[in-house]
Amino acid sequence: MTDKNSATPISPARGSLAWLAPLYQSGSSLRVWLLLLWRHAGRIHWRCWLLIPMATMMIVVGSLLGLIGRLIFSRVARRTPLAGPPIFVLGHWRSGTTLLHELITLDGRFAYPSNYECFQSCHFLATGPLVHWLSRSAAPKKRPMDDMKATLSSPGEDEAALRNLGAASFYNNLFFPSRADDLDAILDLQTLPLEEQNRWKQVFGLFMQQLNYRYGRPLVMKSPTHTAHVQTLLELYPDARFVNIVRDPREVHPSTMKMWRSLTDLVCLETDSRVPEERVFATHRLVHEKLKEARPMIPAGQFCETRFENLVRDPIGELARIYDELGLGDFTGMKPKIEGYFAQRADVRAARHELSAEQRTRIESELAKVIEENGY
Repeated sequence: MTDKNSATPISPARGSLAWLAPLYQSGSSLRVWLLLLWRHAGRIHWRCWLLIPMATMMIVVGSLLGLIGRLIFSRVARRTPLAGPPIFVLGHWRSGTTLLHELITLDGRFAYPSNYECFQSCHFLATGPLVHWLSRSAAPKKRPMDDMKATLSSPGEDEAALRNLGAASFYNNLFFPSRADDLDAILDLQTLPLEEQNRWKQVFGLFMQQLNYRYGRPLVMKSPTHTAHVQTLLELYPDARFVNIVRDPREVHPSTMKMWRSLTDLVCLETDSRVPEERVFATHRLVHEKLKEARPMIPAGQFCETRFENLVRDPIGELARIYDELGLGDFTGMKPKIEGYFAQRADVRAARHELSAEQRTRIESELAKVIEENGY
């Protein structure tokens, strides 16, 4: 079967491990999980129901651990002053946000939410230290969309935490892509009802407080969705720093399509996990426009931008420039850390996508403004 909206044939048939999808919900709060089942029960594929009881049990245990953690830590976490202005890594998916995030977080003066803390956000204060200790000997795993290695302790994407904790989240579309009718309202927080905007701020603020209490260092946060959330983030953290990374959309778009297909095939709870290509184009344009709209609101000295191509070619020079423009402190000790980082990942290469003339023409048409304004 060929998706009429895609440049390449894809099949709605799920992979052989698709029945494991409910286990990827194990980090949800019980409230989020029960609402998901209530709203979409009729669309869940029968194979997924086989593990829904197990996933529910895991979520119940996690929610109880989260309750214990809140009773023990919540009050003191709320009272702990923020260790410093947070840094937000911005950029469209597959633009190099993970690379940039990992490079900045080589600096021990900063902290970050780990994969475990993002995916088990309900109870990480209670369980995180033990899990991180146990996971130290685990071999790094490659992400489903590329060759980047990741462990439970690797820097994570906090949008997963927001979703698990019950905030409006773009990533809800991964589980039921056929119901993803209004992506703009989730990426553009200003279009949400006031109650949902306040809920988002409350959830994100609490997660930041807990991380701040856990680490006591300025936080480096990364999620491509935040590229569209800058206005709201400035309301919460007026002194925040932002670093945006851009990459040629001719590389970004096919890589993004591959990523969404890989992720939905893993976590989608319905039969058809197809991702309409026009939706991916629309999201790219929206993220670009929201950042462009927010740029004038960011005070001088709190925003800078880099290109993926420059970061890969000269990571030390680009990081030094970012540190200087954002006032992140002495860069002297970072050079050997960056050299060591790339030495350990010498086998990792950025994938290059061979585009047909038809594919290239469509990308250049759909993303013409993004290409032009980012200088590609």
